[in-house]
Amino acid sequence: MIVIPVVLIDSLNTTLFVVNNQEKYTKFVTLIFRIEVMNLQEIFTRRFKEARKAKNLTQEKLGLAIGLDEFVASTRINRYEKGNHQPDLNTLQKIAEVLEVPPAFFFSDDEFSVKILDLYKNN
Repeated sequence: MIVIPVVLIDSLNTTLFVVNNQEKYTKFVTLIFRIEVMNLQEIFTRRFKEARKAKNLTQEKLGLAIGLDEFVASTRINRYEKGNHQPDLNTLQKIAEVLEVPPAFFFSDDEFSVKILDLYKNN
């Protein structure tokens, strides 16, 4: 029997799981990865909408500001906010520039991280 210790570390605690075979390990890692991806998507959509509203921009105005065609601007931004689509890196950079936040802002899961990014941006 193979015993594989798996340690999960988060901001509040550390948890040790023992997985006794490769198949269970693979399922465990896949589950954790899916949870992390889902959380990242939730963080992105929340931060995206928060940044847009902080600049008092409609979805359409933001879409136009980053160079989207007027016929798709509102729909595309709405899909980013809903998590139905993800912007590519170039588009994400344009969005960040228009909203005056660093691209990392969209993936910051706590207010402390946002404050650090804000300090970095202002220096």
